[in-house]
Amino acid sequence: MIRRLIILLLIIGCVSGDNNEIKVFGLNDPFELSIININIWSGLNYEGIIKMGEVESISVYEQRYKTLITQLKQLDADIITMQEVNPLPTKAKKIAQDLDMDYIYHISKAGVKIGAFGLPTNLRHGDAIFAKKELNLEWVGRKRTTGGFVGNVFSFHFGDGSQVLAGKINVNNQPIHVFTTHWHASVPNLDQYHQLALEFGKQFQFGQNSIQEVQNSLSEEAEWRFVEAQGTIDYIYSICGDSLPYILAGDFNSTTEMPELHILNSLNMKDVFAELNPTKPGITWDAENNSNVHMQYPFKEKEEISTIHEFLDNRFNLESCRIDYIFYHPGDTKLKATHSQIVLNIPTDNVFPSDHYGVSAKFSIPYKDRRQ
Repeated sequence: MIRRLIILLLIIGCVSGDNNEIKVFGLNDPFELSIININIWSGLNYEGIIKMGEVESISVYEQRYKTLITQLKQLDADIITMQEVNPLPTKAKKIAQDLDMDYIYHISKAGVKIGAFGLPTNLRHGDAIFAKKELNLEWVGRKRTTGGFVGNVFSFHFGDGSQVLAGKINVNNQPIHVFTTHWHASVPNLDQYHQLALEFGKQFQFGQNSIQEVQNSLSEEAEWRFVEAQGTIDYIYSICGDSLPYILAGDFNSTTEMPELHILNSLNMKDVFAELNPTKPGITWDAENNSNVHMQYPFKEKEEISTIHEFLDNRFNLESCRIDYIFYHPGDTKLKATHSQIVLNIPTDNVFPSDHYGVSAKFSIPYKDRRQ
């Protein structure tokens, strides 16, 4: 009797044209779940010991945050995954309050710290997952994949590092795991950059040893991401196996041409944007139009550059590409991707929300009766 009463209360009638058509939504209808991933940019240049250099003024930083929150409210996603949230936990708490969402987080870069005290003074950033309160977001865990020790209370490291953050929501009577990560950034280990190193080195007479050293460094930096990729899939599989549905979103600092990204294929994950938009580039790092990219990486003439690596780094950062993704695995459900697009790519008063654009996706999740 109670179940019948609930079903009756959920019946919604809507008039359509002259047919007076009634559309019925019942308890067992699929749920549409929307998610956005965005690297919100710390605004730091990652240079400095006592304090990291800050690329933008406080007023621009505040305007950028306001633009981000305004656009996120308009998009009204159920889940948001973020990278470079700084400082933690203060920034994550503020975002959650402004969006009226639950959140989990973990620090990934902090230097040498006990609590908020230590060096660099303005570095305490990491990854966060936000979810609407009715989804009952839960902390699942976190795995460090590269770099030194970083905890939410104590950290001791001097270089870059990565992690995978895991949360869980409940949708239509079933768990959906949500993972986010942020891989190491460096010039790709691709033939075109090896050739550029050779050409630049010869033009400015660096010598064969210097050229070879830089080319070797491209392989070493790529290996860093290979380790992060393997750590990512190992952690996901340890939690979800082949049966539980999950979503993996983040800033992978890898284009589709880079082999380290394709390690994810071993878990048969799908790239939702590519699946639904096979002919679109899906650029998330827009060096042509995003003023925040220009702010960090102003164009330099060859004559202004002092090393081969600086030349390659400047060249790569001034190329537009797709490095932010949302992947998913349906598990033992019929989790189905229905829509994906690039978002958070519109400036307000010439201020973009971040140096990255966001990726959004929508999924249809069927009702699962656990009594079966």
